[in-house]
Amino acid sequence: YVKELAGKKATFTVKLHEVKEKVVPAADDAAVKELGIKDVNTLDELKAHESQAILERKARESEDGFYNAIMNKIIANAEFVIDDQIIANEAAQMEDNLKKQVEQNGITFEQYLDITGSKIEDIRGQFFAQARANLQGYVAMNAIGEAEDLFVTDADVDAEVKVMADMYKMEEKDVRNYVNRDMDNFKTSLFNRKIRTFIMNNSSAEGAAAKKAAPKAKKAAAKEEAPAAEAEAPAKKPAAKKTTTKKAAAKKAE
Repeated sequence: YVKELAGKKATFTVKLHEVKEKVVPAADDAAVKELGIKDVNTLDELKAHESQAILERKARESEDGFYNAIMNKIIANAEFVIDDQIIANEAAQMEDNLKKQVEQNGITFEQYLDITGSKIEDIRGQFFAQARANLQGYVAMNAIGEAEDLFVTDADVDAEVKVMADMYKMEEKDVRNYVNRDMDNFKTSLFNRKIRTFIMNNSSAEGAAAKKAAPKAKKAAAKEEAPAAEAEAPAKKPAAKKTTTKKAAAKKAE
């Protein structure tokens, strides 16, 4: 525990609000119906439903792994020159976020370091490496977006709003009002999806797309302009038209 209390006796006063007992129902059709799963009314149907869910989850995990491997290959084959101060600013933001999370749990950051046995130098080194990787990913994705003209348009936003309205049985105007609250992140999500779709549609297990995309990432990234100091990772930046996303999170990026 924290040094101030480690090894000392303590008395905790608790208030018990309720006591529950878990009762596992019999695995039969009656129990299945109580689950309220659409088109699942029997035990056999539930097993088939769960098998399909597991299959879909594993397929997603496999696809995620493949996509991440391709992106890592693209980044590895591209060249970047990112100002250390830009990376340091990003890393400092990560450290600040960690401190806020720790303090929300009722302990100081110093106590957190003591409890976890961590050293601030190691944490800062990890954040710096992660910040560099984030910025490289941001530059690479925007380079691909520019080379393949994948930036988000107003038509893309309109189409996605319609899809969401149909999915959630809502009026399009209500969905748009919700989306407008954070349009930057909404466009970023659409942009990331377009990049992923492009890469997956032009990739093979042998990494053909990585070899094709890496030179484009290198070429386009070389044209990027110096950004503001508070540049952040891909998921935090808007992916609107080129006027907003062409500026990559790197100074004199190549």
